[in-house]
Amino acid sequence: MDAFKVHMMGVCIKKLQNFGTEIEFVIKNYTGTLQPLDVGINKPFKDHYTEEFLNFTTSHPNESIQRFHVANWIAAAWEKVSIQNIINTWDKVLPMNNMEQV
Repeated sequence: MDAFKVHMMGVCIKKLQNFGTEIEFVIKNYTGTLQPLDVGINKPFKDHYTEEFLNFTTSHPNESIQRFHVANWIAAAWEKVSIQNIINTWDKVLPMNNMEQV
């Protein structure tokens, strides 16, 4: 797991261990190296989702957020993650010129 504060709380660790989970933490500031999809795909997705959320809340300040709003924001955010962005992320993990050697 990453070093997110909640992940490192004793109560969380204990619950996971109770299920027989062996826990390892990603060294701080190594997420991009050890979890490239988190940086290359999840980060842009979260940024786009946040943008959708902020656009809604500023344009509809008195409207309650419903599940269908969240579903729409997720769909819109995912649409904004480009295919090229995904390809570039995978190229960092396993460059295509190395595939010929496999």
